[in-house]
Amino acid sequence: MPSGGPVFALGQPAPHVFVVLEGLLKLHHEGEDGRERIKSFAQAGGIVASISALQPGGAASFSATALAPSKLARIPYVALERMADRHVEWGRLLRGVLMNYALQKEQREQGFLMQSAAQRYEALMKAQPELAGRIAQKDMAAYLGVTAVGLSRIARRVKGKNTAD
Repeated sequence: MPSGGPVFALGQPAPHVFVVLEGLLKLHHEGEDGRERIKSFAQAGGIVASISALQPGGAASFSATALAPSKLARIPYVALERMADRHVEWGRLLRGVLMNYALQKEQREQGFLMQSAAQRYEALMKAQPELAGRIAQKDMAAYLGVTAVGLSRIARRVKGKNTAD
């Protein structure tokens, strides 16, 4: 999949689970104001799906787009459900994937409710420092919930604080 290519789009059927084999995806919403808000990024080894699109007749509640040339494995969710029903190991795998997803969402929610933008930036740089060199500043700002100018100021302050230590 080329950079900029859509994996799936908001409001469209997407009854698959995607495993990122290579590359980088952004999972995003577009507000009524036209502003993009990024919910997360998925790198190699990441698993991506819109839970609402996995329901019978469901549609994606967000869009997924490649930020770099990417290779994905696309697995129909119904096939995973069948495997989980027939084999306890597949059931454990599916449960583990869903628990990991829930944990990530809980941590992201806690970050937005309990941390400042600077704290969210510092946490991202600590947890995924390689992302800084792979994503555009506007995308990082959209992920952190700030403007690109605000992110530039935050990054400068954090860098200054870290060099003073």
